[in-house]
Amino acid sequence: MHRSIVLHMIDMDHIAAMERWYYQKHSAEIARRYGPWLTRHESWMPVPAPEDARQYGYFNWRFTQAYWREQPESGPKGELAFTPSPVPLARCASTHLPAQCTDDFKGSDLLPDEAAPLRWVQFLRWPEGRAQEADRWYTETLAPALCEREELLRFFSSRTISVPGGLPGVWRRQDQGRLKTGKDRQWDRVSELWFDSYSSWRSFLAGLGGVCPPPWAERDGYPFLTLGDSFISTFLVEQPNNDFLAERRVYL
Repeated sequence: MHRSIVLHMIDMDHIAAMERWYYQKHSAEIARRYGPWLTRHESWMPVPAPEDARQYGYFNWRFTQAYWREQPESGPKGELAFTPSPVPLARCASTHLPAQCTDDFKGSDLLPDEAAPLRWVQFLRWPEGRAQEADRWYTETLAPALCEREELLRFFSSRTISVPGGLPGVWRRQDQGRLKTGKDRQWDRVSELWFDSYSSWRSFLAGLGGVCPPPWAERDGYPFLTLGDSFISTFLVEQPNNDFLAERRVYL
């Protein structure tokens, strides 16, 4: 079993049309075609972010997570192409992860009633040729420093995995340009940091001035990666807005 996660950015002028497409067409097509392989298919709407949070590569629309019992074979395999979105996506980031996180750094003893978390979900890409070095620095040097901050309630992370064929399904060739992935096709790690508010989040960042940049740093301050390129993020609450398998609608 493994997970796939997809994060989107759109022009918010188109949110009504995109919401209709995602709920009425896209999620229904995935649930109908791949339900036998799926055990979960859930989606969150990101929490609106203030200006200082949006600079951290903020993606503003639909974070969708699926748990796969096994990976369907790639290609059409007797299915139709996906219904295209009504307008092009600004960006779409996707990756695959183990079903359970690979590193649990802080907060595993937190009880459900003790916090209503603001989840900061991060996609990270290490500099080319420095992946092993950077990942070791992240787990052995940066993570312990972050855990010292009392504002941080929970912190866990996963190294990404390679899945043959990637996300299942087929788009018509003329519609593929609507999925503007850019450099978002390869990510090295996905992390979650939990806070109780944006105020706590700001205090957390303000307290990281003493963390020294690694030798491969792309910028001086945390997260030491280029914002919006090798580091993107969004903010979520705990509960998903949709459970698409439970809400499954047959499409024609």
